[in-house]
This record gives sequence, structure tokens and C-alpha cells, in this order.
Amino acid sequence: MKNFRSVIAIAALCMCVSMSSCGGSSSKKSGDLTEKDVENALAEFDKSESNKKSDAAEETIDPFENLSVTFTGTAPLSSVNISSGSSRCNYTADIKSGVFNGDTVTVTAELKNSNDNITLAEEQKKYTVEGLASYAVSLDDIPEEKIEKICDQFEDVFNSELSYKGMVKKEIAGVEDYSYEQKGMEFAGCCFLTGKEEITPYNKLFCVFKMTYDITAYPYDPDREGKLRSTDEHTTAEQEFYTACSLDNIIILEDGTCLADLNDLKITSEVVGVTENLANYYGYKMGDFYKFYGYSDIDSMFNKCVTGYVSSYNYETTVK
Repeated sequence: MKNFRSVIAIAALCMCVSMSSCGGSSSKKSGDLTEKDVENALAEFDKSESNKKSDAAEETIDPFENLSVTFTGTAPLSSVNISSGSSRCNYTADIKSGVFNGDTVTVTAELKNSNDNITLAEEQKKYTVEGLASYAVSLDDIPEEKIEKICDQFEDVFNSELSYKGMVKKEIAGVEDYSYEQKGMEFAGCCFLTGKEEITPYNKLFCVFKMTYDITAYPYDPDREGKLRSTDEHTTAEQEFYTACSLDNIIILEDGTCLADLNDLKITSEVVGVTENLANYYGYKMGDFYKFYGYSDIDSMFNKCVTGYVSSYNYETTVK
């Protein structure tokens, strides 16, 4: 830079000498320039440049005056969005996604052109995340009354639809084939899954029930398979199994309200055959033809509802 300034100064002196000669006045020739002459010219050049900078007053701007920072999505599947602001600046956020209400996001502003004669009033500003709904991330997030409503809905669906479809009373030649009666439907607890990373659905709730039925039918006798039975041979056996309903994407609003669309409730698709010591009207095991929706034991239920998801989900359970 110093050499550049010296060249400029010498050029300026040469121009002065040349101009003076043209005017007929007495002056030094360019070849007679001394080091002192160069230094004087250089000082004049620096003074001139300083005056130019002074003439262009330095501008101070607030880069965050018109900046818009918004938060969208459902936490933790949420995003930080930056828009507007100053056209002279670039903006970056230290967190771009996965934010929850109450988190702090720091936005940094930088000038696009560092040579601009501009000063930033501030270079960083903090924003508090608010206004987001959040996916439930633990069973503690779901109010007890919401669990109760889910259980009530499941009981209605199971008894009015699936239980009926799974075990249909039939009459053959005027003789009742079998009958059944629900003796108990006991809530056994919940399994709750949440995504290890961004995944849809982000959470899954399973409500588990222990079911008990009394089934009245013919006693099974391998020697009488395929033979019609008479009504006086009916017997009653108890059938126990487990069943579950599932509900995805349970959401907690900022005010604590829990949202769960009960219309999306699903019943487990596994089936359990009727106990093997009962036979139908033709003497065949009822378990080969008549089934309940559920699982024969807790382990079978857990393997279907939880184990199959552990690669992508964390889980907690209250089922014993």
C-alpha cells in the first residue's frame, strides 16, 4: 500500500512540474525530485484521502430492526425461519430446527460487503421460542383424563364392533353353536413410544387391556370331529387374552391442552384363537375358526407393539 501511495505521489509531482513548466514559471524538473519532495507529496495524498473519508460520514444501522424470526411446526419437528431484515446483511441462527417453547435462539448479523462504510448497532440478538405446539414426549405429558377418554373409546369400539365380528353367534339346524360373555376388561397400563430423531408419526401410545370371557360350547373330543353335536353336551370355559389400542401423534398445546383424535384410534390386528378345549357344532376345535382380536400374553403384545419399533423409537411402559 505504501509503494502504491508513493507511486501516486510521484505521479502527482510530475504532473505539477509539467504543469508549472507549461505555465512558464520556474520549477524543478521531474528528474530533480528529492526524497523530501516525495514525502511531502505523500503527506498531501494521505490528507486528501482522509478528507474524502471524512466527507463520507460513517453510517450506523440496526440489522434487526425489520428482521422477522418465526417458529413453525410441532416441536421437536419444528423450524426456525428468518426473513426480511437489512438487504446489506446476512443472517444465521445458532439453532435451525428441533426447538421447543422457552428455548433461546441467537441470530448473528454480518455485513455482506465489509468495505461498506457501515457500523452495525449490534451483531447478535436473542429470540425466545414461543407459540409452538409440541408432541408429547413422555407419558407424564398426557393428562390422566385423556388416557381415560382413550380407554372409554376403545372399550366402545371393541365391544360394539371388533368383538362382535371376531366371535359371531351362529345357529345351525336350530341349535345354538356357542355363546360367549365378557366377564372383565381390565386396564393393564400403557406403552408410549417417541422418535429417536425426526420421524412420522413422532409418538405412539398403546393402551393395553386384559380381557376375560366365558365361552359356552361343545367339549372338544378328537374322536368326534366332523360329527354333529347335541345341545346337552355344552360346557363353559374361561378365555383370557390381552388386547391394545393405539393412537399416534398426541400433541400438547402451549396452554397445556392435550389433543388426540380419537377417530384415529386403531385396534391391534393380531388374533387369538378360542381355547382349544372347546369345539363347534361339527366337533372341530373352535380356535381354528373363531378368534378374538388380541394377544395370548403380555410378551406377545410387547413384541408386536414395542419391540418392532425400538430401532427408531424410545419407549416407556407402565404395563406389568
